[in-house]
Amino acid sequence: MALTTAQIEAKLKAASWMTRDNVAQEIITSASISDLNSIDAKGVFLLTQELDSGITSNLDSAAKSLLRDNSQYDLKDFTLAKAVATVKACSTVASKPAVATLLDVAMVKRLYAAEKKRMSWNEGGSRWIDGDSIGRGQLKQVAFATVIKPEQQGFGGTWAKYSEAYCAAARLAGKQLPTGTLRTQPSLSFTAPSQYATVYFIPELEDFVVAAYLAWNIGRSNKGSRRSLKDAASFGIALYHTKRSVITDAQTASGQTDLWAPVEAELRKTAKGADICDYVKEVLGS
Repeated sequence: MALTTAQIEAKLKAASWMTRDNVAQEIITSASISDLNSIDAKGVFLLTQELDSGITSNLDSAAKSLLRDNSQYDLKDFTLAKAVATVKACSTVASKPAVATLLDVAMVKRLYAAEKKRMSWNEGGSRWIDGDSIGRGQLKQVAFATVIKPEQQGFGGTWAKYSEAYCAAARLAGKQLPTGTLRTQPSLSFTAPSQYATVYFIPELEDFVVAAYLAWNIGRSNKGSRRSLKDAASFGIALYHTKRSVITDAQTASGQTDLWAPVEAELRKTAKGADICDYVKEVLGS
């Protein structure tokens, strides 16, 4: 029978605060490998909270290592490929052919490269800032707010599960969690990050947000009257990168709303518009 969070919580609450780390050790060392693997994120948070509190003993460290080695949450699993696959499976975009066919790891990598070419300042490491856009994907809080809207509008439920699973893996690995995600009062709870400033410097979470916002823009550009998947992706990439009004103005001027080529020709009449078109080509890989 799986070891439930309710069982873990009850055992820890029954112990005095001075002995809870010992109880956490006992829970872990007496559990089977399958039991350890079945512990959910909150169970991981409860156990690691006790093992990491106060002075950490060798027994605390050994118990945490045993849990980490047999947990379902492994930091190595949180790759760009996992982020992209999770985003594409979300109901918000799962039915969009342009997302299913064209969005992949390579496209997100090309987007990062295209943004890097256009950045004016590097704060250090992956902490890129250019105006009020931040991170390798150069997103603003308003883009993140779109991503975390409820399913069908955004990726809120999927984001909550993904970020919680990441934080459980990070906690086991001794990595920093986004500010405010894990609360201990009045009882332990997890809250998915709602501010991009606490997320963008964690590459594993940034990958999800960038892939999701790109998918969202491609998905909403993949409408019935726009038959070409490449055109849908081109509009979506452009909308990721620039204001919607810039694209709609070019559509109005060109007299075309569905085909990218006439809109691209209109955009290329200005240096800024030409750069948007170059960006689209770079990200699309054409």
